[in-house]
Amino acid sequence: MYTAGNSGASVQQSVTGGVDNLSYSQQLFSRFLNGHSIIIVGYIIALVIIGIIADKKIRSVIVYPAIVLFITFANPVFIKYVAQWVTGVDVYWRIFWLFNISMTFIIGTILIMEKCKNEREAVIGLLVSLAIILACGTSVFENGGWNVRSNIYKLDSSVIQIADAIHKDSKEHTKILLMPKDMAYGIREYCGDICTIVNRYSYESFRDSGLKEKYDVLQKEIYNALYKDQIWDSDKLKNQINEFDIDYVVIYTGSIQNNQIPDEFTAIYKMISIYYIDAIK
Repeated sequence: MYTAGNSGASVQQSVTGGVDNLSYSQQLFSRFLNGHSIIIVGYIIALVIIGIIADKKIRSVIVYPAIVLFITFANPVFIKYVAQWVTGVDVYWRIFWLFNISMTFIIGTILIMEKCKNEREAVIGLLVSLAIILACGTSVFENGGWNVRSNIYKLDSSVIQIADAIHKDSKEHTKILLMPKDMAYGIREYCGDICTIVNRYSYESFRDSGLKEKYDVLQKEIYNALYKDQIWDSDKLKNQINEFDIDYVVIYTGSIQNNQIPDEFTAIYKMISIYYIDAIK
């Protein structure tokens, strides 16, 4: 009940530090569009086409919601308030998902095709539309071939290797993993069956469940010992890990030489040492 999958933390309870320095352009162009600013140009053109050509039903589904969204939640004037009370600062950029850019492109292309008077105009219109769409993204294939990228979403390779090692080692539906918080983000993006007990919402989860003191033990005596101080007592670590029902723990290889690994820990991946815990009941 203490894992990411069952955190129970609301979006409003997410970290809101840094709201005063939140940049609308950075959230839109850097985080959401990942530098592909041409997408906005294509999106605005598609909206104008739909607004002029489409019937009322299509406009009410595509154009009007986009206008309302821009006036309200996606308005740069209100970014601080929306980030602090609705989305959270770290994930404000996800508000732009609601614009449904892909569907707008498709409908705009279809409307242009319908207005073409002959096959030649239709082909030209289709090619222009495809060129705009292709210019807005990147290939999902490896350079120089047609093989699908092995890491299509460009996640941290260490995180992928850790998750794959756990999946190979265990067939259990849910596995609880202790790892550095910055790496936990990648686990959440990569798969949904590995629960990271320390993550962005851990504090709120424990606090709202009346277990703040238990979280303090997890943070100060286990997490800090493993990843900040990198000094721990083997027997104490073993007992505390078992108390939290943690199945796997990631340990920095550089900290192993100065510490003893409990006998109950079985190494399953050693590039960044990850251990399976044979819990003592």
